[in-house]
Amino acid sequence: MTILNFTNQVTRILENNKIQYAVVGGCAKLIYHKNVSTSDLDILIDNSTNNITRFLHFMEKHFKTKITLSKIRNYDVVKVKATPYSLDFHFNLDGVSNKNIFEHLHLHLIEHNPVQFISEKNLLKNLNKVANKNGIH
Repeated sequence: MTILNFTNQVTRILENNKIQYAVVGGCAKLIYHKNVSTSDLDILIDNSTNNITRFLHFMEKHFKTKITLSKIRNYDVVKVKATPYSLDFHFNLDGVSNKNIFEHLHLHLIEHNPVQFISEKNLLKNLNKVANKNGIH
């Protein structure tokens, strides 16, 4: 199974649970730049109250994982070991606001299904901020 197949499966489940998301990280780089490999799927979860409530129920139902609101409020990454790729759920990205990300989502078809991705412009803002933060130029 490719990362794109896996992304399609995971995002279908999120949509069935009415969870607002954006695919970010390596999978988004793959969509825009093609020559990228990744071993995990990074997903930004909209941090509105109703969406977070649905996300907490989703995590408990599908992964038998209880997450505290303090973890989400601290913008900690929720990591889930899955097969064949791990999942990293984010609640905030460096360099760009959630509002901006969710107002400028780009839909990309994967296996004939529309999947919500961070825009290339916002992805580049995030990658530049992370690189600067880590001293990479």
